[in-house]
Amino acid sequence: MAKYELRNEGCYDRELGHHIPDDEANRHWQEYLQWVMEGGVADPKPVAPPPTPQEVLNADLLQTDKEMLRGFDWLLEYLVGNGTVVLADIPQALKDLYIARKALRGA
Repeated sequence: MAKYELRNEGCYDRELGHHIPDDEANRHWQEYLQWVMEGGVADPKPVAPPPTPQEVLNADLLQTDKEMLRGFDWLLEYLVGNGTVVLADIPQALKDLYIARKALRGA
């Protein structure tokens, strides 16, 4: 195990226990570069494990939820906007969601 481990933007110093950004002005980065010039070889960047089937399913469900919410949001906005539905006809939970989404849109 090497003293350093490569990361996306710099490296991790195992002895100091912190990330070193690849910034030429950073003295720790300069020490790392000197270590490499002296023959040091940093450990490669860790590879993230592939997602589990449950993580894939959760991501798919989240995407579906977002799409359904956008569709619901659009439909509710349309129905209230053209007078087909008035806010008084909407159950309180849906009314709260409608009002919150409308506020997010800045309308």
